[in-house]
Amino acid sequence: MVNVTTQNFSAQHIAVSTAATMSSREIADLTGKQHKNVMADIRSMCEQLDISSAEFSAQYQDSTGRSLPCFKLDRYHTEVLVTGYDVKRRAAVIKRWHDLESGSAQPVGVSASQKDMIEGAGAFLDALRVEGSSRITCMKAFAASNCPQYLPLIPDYAVDAPAIAGGGSSLPTASASDLLKRHAAGVSAAFFNKVCHSQGILEKKSRTSSKGKEVGYWCLTHLGLEYGKNITSPQSPRQTQPHWYEDKFDDLLQTLGLSKAA
Repeated sequence: MVNVTTQNFSAQHIAVSTAATMSSREIADLTGKQHKNVMADIRSMCEQLDISSAEFSAQYQDSTGRSLPCFKLDRYHTEVLVTGYDVKRRAAVIKRWHDLESGSAQPVGVSASQKDMIEGAGAFLDALRVEGSSRITCMKAFAASNCPQYLPLIPDYAVDAPAIAGGGSSLPTASASDLLKRHAAGVSAAFFNKVCHSQGILEKKSRTSSKGKEVGYWCLTHLGLEYGKNITSPQSPRQTQPHWYEDKFDDLLQTLGLSKAA
């Protein structure tokens, strides 16, 4: 499990990450060997080095959309592998590594269209200020549909908490309706949202539904992120739903003048 506090889902991040490996499919293409034979060579190499080939296991998607096994090797193990190949094949693989490291070539699998989609997805999440775990959920759904080879690069866990919270762990959240009842605030969620909007804590956004209608929804502003987080709505992944930190809700009510102690 990877614990991260920021999630930048970008083509640049993916390109850097994938540049450090070479897939068995690419080695097969460069050497003119069948992929199944390169896979067998890698297994044999691992056995002789007394390491598990599972360390390099990966998957790729074929033209029919099936996920099939492959290996991804770092430079050291790639060079160990091709040491047993003839000079022409060895030279092709080593030249490819030089081109990748010099920046004159791009890693296989990062097409221009995929870069555009990745950057677009990241811009969408940034615009909605989607936080932590919800961002990861969106990233995984996007990758599964468009570039499954990048799923292993996406963290499994994120810290959902304002920067001032400290502690390095997520804070529990709940909906406004739930927390207003717990605090016996005596106001409806609709009224609470309007007050938050007037104080610059929430902003109103809209999207076009599949039927062509404008649908409005609330989104926490940068100021509001001190008191809660934006999650993706169960009704639509294209809109946010504010969730509020339980431990900070009393402070928020006081700031809004809605606390009975205010």
